[in-house]
Amino acid sequence: MKDFQIHTVCDEGYILDLLKRADENNDPDSQYTIALMYEEGRGFEQNYQKSVEWYLRAADQGHELALLNLGNANSNRGNAYHPLAEKYYLLAAEKGSTDALYNLGLLYLRTDSDMLDEKKALFWFVKAAEKGDPDAQCNIGFLFSEGIETQHDYTKAAYWYEKAVEQGDAKAQFNLSVMLAAGLGVEPDEIRAAELCLEAARQGNPKAQCQAGVYYESGTVLKQDYKEAAKWFHLAAENGDSKAQFNMGLMFDRGSGVDQDQQKAFFWFEYSAEQGNAGAQCNLGRMCVIGEGIKVDLQKAIHWFGKAATQGHMVAQCNLAFMYLNGEGVEENGQYAAKWFLGAAEQGDAEAQYQLAELYNEGTVGEEHIKDAYGWFLKAANQGHDGAQKALVSIYQKAADLGDLNGQCLLASVYKDGEGIEQDLSKALFWYQKAADQGDASAQYRLGCIYGNVEEVKNLTTALFWYQKAADQGDAGAQYALGSMYECAEGVEEDFSKAVFWYQKAADQGDADAQYFLGFMYENGKGTEENFHKAVFWFRKSADQGDDDAQYELGRLYRNGIGVEQDYEEAHRWFSKAANQGHEDAQKVLDDNGAE
Repeated sequence: MKDFQIHTVCDEGYILDLLKRADENNDPDSQYTIALMYEEGRGFEQNYQKSVEWYLRAADQGHELALLNLGNANSNRGNAYHPLAEKYYLLAAEKGSTDALYNLGLLYLRTDSDMLDEKKALFWFVKAAEKGDPDAQCNIGFLFSEGIETQHDYTKAAYWYEKAVEQGDAKAQFNLSVMLAAGLGVEPDEIRAAELCLEAARQGNPKAQCQAGVYYESGTVLKQDYKEAAKWFHLAAENGDSKAQFNMGLMFDRGSGVDQDQQKAFFWFEYSAEQGNAGAQCNLGRMCVIGEGIKVDLQKAIHWFGKAATQGHMVAQCNLAFMYLNGEGVEENGQYAAKWFLGAAEQGDAEAQYQLAELYNEGTVGEEHIKDAYGWFLKAANQGHDGAQKALVSIYQKAADLGDLNGQCLLASVYKDGEGIEQDLSKALFWYQKAADQGDASAQYRLGCIYGNVEEVKNLTTALFWYQKAADQGDAGAQYALGSMYECAEGVEEDFSKAVFWYQKAADQGDADAQYFLGFMYENGKGTEENFHKAVFWFRKSADQGDDDAQYELGRLYRNGIGVEQDYEEAHRWFSKAANQGHEDAQKVLDDNGAE
């Protein structure tokens, strides 16, 4: 809340004269001054009740500052007094008090009050802002940026922040710098963002000081300077900014911009951690485990990892899980280990995914959960986790040995690609053959691909055989491959009609390559009557799935008005889509202004 204070010389003669003017002459300025003196304990013993009595006497005569201070007194005394605060602020506002307008805005933003109303807050802030109050201008910017009743308006936020920036408001400078850096409501401008951030930092804004440190540490906008980064982090940290305290801990931990000092790193991490910074809490846990900056203390490590883990910090969750898994500083507990591994696994940590899968696989968290184990092994394996890939091979092998078609196909796939096991084409063929002989269309198609494309075993007749088997069962990939073989006379005599037949089968199932080539066949009258409308139809189907060749062909047809009404704008759109994917011919057309 804003108010005014009058500083006076409180000698006995002055006080007697003041009382006389206030009491006998009923002078409102004197009454206000006495009220202020009682409030601050200057000249009189501090007495809030008498202070209010004198404020009321001045307020009854319409004294603006007395009304303002009565509003402040009532706004700071709990919910029940807020209506009185509103009353006095309104009366002060009628007298022209800009601060009363601003304080009314704050009153309607108080979350501890039934009077909470963002729209009313905005109304009064605007009144104060229009009279040039920079705090009100900044608060309007904040309301629009955060969203009034969930409705964001970054353009208006930037406008009001700019107004406050013109008056040198540090908070507005920092907030506008954030918007400029992100391009929210304004054109992105990293240079001005950094300049405004530094201006705010020089005025002592802790968040700006911390961000200034980030700028100097990263070197993305300002020239990299670790000492300068440490200077700004330290200023912000001293001002209580938890992120800066965390960063200061990192600087001392790494010896970046400062002499490496684990004890100082621990000191700053602890300050930040106590304010709830999860990164600092996790680092404290790490230091307690390995004895950096402090003696090894596994109980404290558990404490800090737990604090960070409950905030969703992935590394802390994984570390805490390992401590429960291995009984380090805490009684061994597989259930708790699984709980925290799950938290990290859901955030994508491959090691946590692997460990969780192992716990499910071993039945550590109850009965054996093969499906859950498989799912987490697969997620970790897809991130390249060697242990998970090997575990999957073991699972696939067991399933394959039992005659499971899916297991046989998956085992063949890992042998083919060498994932978690030494690459072995002969074993890949063996297991694909096992599944294919049982009628699995996917295995039949994969066999066709290997025999059709891998030089070591290439045999087009065998490839054709397996493609045909899979295609007859409706496998779109095999249908497309058959179409390609008949079109290009690979292992068979050229037969455009059969090519169109199989392309159509695959295209109807959504195969983008088949759709493109079917369009090509219709455009050129190969194996079917020439039909530009159908060519456009199938090119569009493929193009909509991102096929750059189809996008280029659509652009060409629109440019030349073939199968569609000539449309240079649409042509340019499709050429651009293809060019953005690296299609050289499309890029050449754009460079040559072929699409007008």
